Amino acid sequence: MLNTTAIFLQNDLLFYAFLTVLIEVPIFFILGYRKFKEIVIFALANLTSNLLLNEFLLAQIDNYELYIALGEITVVPFEYVFCRCLLATSNPKKLFITIIITNVTSFIIGLLLFF
Repeated sequence: MLNTTAIFLQNDLLFYAFLTVLIEVPIFFILGYRKFKEIVIFALANLTSNLLLNEFLLAQIDNYELYIALGEITVVPFEYVFCRCLLATSNPKKLFITIIITNVTSFIIGLLLFF
């Protein structure tokens, strides 16, 4: 029988996605986004982008570091557009900067924990 379960459901990628949410959501909150809807949408954006990024990275064999960098750069606009489409914000620049800060912080913590 053919196993059609996605890769992220077969290994530790769910753990990494939830760890990312645990790191980034409090920072998002501290930086001023405190409404329940804002937090839920940001958490969903994070789960989605993290799972897609890690699924993509698993397929890479050569130049892994390059793909991590490109993937991380891609995550920021993805999360921004995701949040911007679903949140009514009066300050899109603040949202963009907040997403950059949360992702850079998470990336640095990830490097410290796993490398």
